[in-house]
Formats: sequence, structure tokens, C-alpha cells
Amino acid sequence: MESITMQIGDWVKTTKALAEVPEPIFKSFRTLPIFYNVIEGTTFEGGANLLSRLKRNHFFINALDLIRTSENFKSSCILKQSIDNKNVDISPTTARYCNNTLNLINIFGLKSLKGNIVEIGGGYGGECKIIQDFGVALTAIPKSYVILDLPTSIGLIRRYLGTFGYDKSVEIKSEINHMVNEIDLVISNGAFSEMDRELQ
Repeated sequence: MESITMQIGDWVKTTKALAEVPEPIFKSFRTLPIFYNVIEGTTFEGGANLLSRLKRNHFFINALDLIRTSENFKSSCILKQSIDNKNVDISPTTARYCNNTLNLINIFGLKSLKGNIVEIGGGYGGECKIIQDFGVALTAIPKSYVILDLPTSIGLIRRYLGTFGYDKSVEIKSEINHMVNEIDLVISNGAFSEMDRELQ
């Protein structure tokens, strides 16, 4: 049983290597073509539309200083905006992750961030990082957070989240054996749809 991403040789090889590359190379991994094709493909226009909505949201404004640290990792595309009297650079993908998090809050309430969260297919950890940012800024830190992903992605996700101090509060695994905690929320930003029916 394999997901589509597992069958992309460049993805598997690159994500595995990124756990060990020197820091300057690591800081620009989001600009690699494989990342644009698999994760970072939100268009400039799409990101700008999301950002016009986000700028009016007080939860986003409260978390903005943490959110913008995502761009410590160079991206292929950056939106330059004035938000809350600050000049801010945000990638379209970061805007998408913020929009996803606000959708969770709008649908399930702020309490949804405080529970036991499982993310299927964490990519490089970008969405998890944004959820953690909102959690810290809004005092709604997840009780637990588990990322399920390919074994070759675990080192990259751990290293990325570790840059922001989130690696200790997130469990990253490649197999579901048993979940210690009751699960309150399961999210998947595309990965679930990549799987065949048996794996789902």
C-alpha cells in the first residue's frame, strides 16, 4: 500500500536528504522544484486573495508575529503586504495554511486547536507549524499533535519544526500502531486523497 507521494522518487530522495544538509541549503528547501510541485504550488493570485481575507481576522493579526517566521525559510513566491501597520512578507502557501487553520476555528471553534490532533501527511511540517503558532498566540495549544507521514519525511519534519521549538510537542510517526490519546481532530491537506481505498 503506497500513497502517490511515496511513488515520486524525487520527493522521497529529497526529503530524506534534507534532514542532513548544511543549514544554508536547508533554509532554501522550499524553493526546490519538487516542493513547488507537491506542496508550495499555491499561486500568487490565490495567496493574495487569501491574504485579503486574513488581514481582516483578529486571530490572524494576533498570531502574525509567529506566523511570519515561516518565511525564515526562503520561498519561491512572496506576497509583500502592509498588515496592522507592519510590512510583512508571506508566501501564498503560508497564507493557505493560515486560512486552513481559521477554517478549523470557524467550523469547530477555538477549542478544536486545544485537543488531540492527528495530521495525515505533514509534508515538511508547514501546516503543523502554523497551527502551533495560532495555538501559542491564542492560548489554545494542542493537548497533543501527531503527524503521520512517510518514514523518509520524518527527519525533515522534525528538523523544520525544531527550528521553531515545536519538535518537542509534536510526535511524528510513519505507522499507526495505537494512539494513546483519544483523537479530537484529524486533518489532511491533500494526503488522504492520494491514498488508495485500502490505505484510507
